[in-house]
Amino acid sequence: MNNDLGSKCKQLGDLKTAIAYYQQSILMNPNLAEAHNNLEQVIKR
Repeated sequence: MNNDLGSKCKQLGDLKTAIAYYQQSILMNPNLAEAHNNLEQVIKR
């Protein structure tokens, strides 16, 4: 769920909040590759 919220924030241009959601998602499920990839994409911006 946090990964989805992060993606929505990213779409809206709220990158700071997106990063926070992706980090929460990774903490809850460290093996979720999608969250790691999404976080990397946002950080590269």
